[in-house]
Amino acid sequence: MQIGAAARPADLALGLAADPRLAARVAELEASGAAYASDLAFMAPAVRDVHRQMAGAHQIHVDDAAKHTIRPGHNVVDDTFHYADVNQGALDDCWVLAPISSIEKADPGFLARHVNYDAASDAYKVTLFDEARKPVTIDVANSYVGNGSDLAFAGSDASKANLASVYEKAFADYYGTRSGNGDYASISGGPPAEAMIRMTGETPQWREVIPNPYDIADKGVDGAWLRERIAHNEPTVLTTKGDGITDLDPIIPRHAYPLIDVQDVAGRDFAVLYNPWGSNPVSAKAAEAIASQLKYDAGHLAIPVEDIQRLGNAVTHLKR
Repeated sequence: MQIGAAARPADLALGLAADPRLAARVAELEASGAAYASDLAFMAPAVRDVHRQMAGAHQIHVDDAAKHTIRPGHNVVDDTFHYADVNQGALDDCWVLAPISSIEKADPGFLARHVNYDAASDAYKVTLFDEARKPVTIDVANSYVGNGSDLAFAGSDASKANLASVYEKAFADYYGTRSGNGDYASISGGPPAEAMIRMTGETPQWREVIPNPYDIADKGVDGAWLRERIAHNEPTVLTTKGDGITDLDPIIPRHAYPLIDVQDVAGRDFAVLYNPWGSNPVSAKAAEAIASQLKYDAGHLAIPVEDIQRLGNAVTHLKR
């Protein structure tokens, strides 16, 4: 193969003003101790709507036909899939979706080559790799959790399933079967390295963003090191810290972002990242503007590499 309770952010007030229902819903989630209550405040209004509507969606069984209202036909994989067609929806599985974007960016078409449509059963056969790095086939019924015409989970937008939807469902089936739950809750949170293994059968490498003082060979993550990952077409995912990220910072805590590019901007190295949500908090507007100047569209942001060193946790990549 050539070839991822926080402080309430500044845009919460904007969201409350735009949608009074959000205040009550956030309060309800916080009172219930929901893990993603604080994340809800970070999201663009359209994304927050999905979370509000599907508050209990993590428990939906992967084969719950009553909830699977989206049936797009077998063009899900035939359609051209781009790494920026990932839109996470109401499931905290960025650890799966960021690697999907990253692998597709590094080797376009790799994922589609590991999926086959079976017309007789109207299902996809997805090749994943088990703990022994052996291929296993997951049968994914061609229907997806929805609310009316809106997808609850991954897709290219609120109404269109795509290759990410198929892979996400394959992951939910793979982990759900092994956990005994058989539902999407089985992929709520995890390490990007594990998702890379499942999709490629390869073993990723992992590096903390700050140099290891006890290892002179470990220089942490800097612009030169990130440029090398891009030059070698390596799927690369940044995970962010759980603490120390505030509402003024452009990236989100406890989140995973695929590395898309490294560019020189006025003599400084900037890392271009893609947010699997398909959108960013208001605090990322300046970072989005820089990405736009570099010809990257919605969902992208460009931040100085020193911010990765300050806000990041680690970088996972497949060595080439």
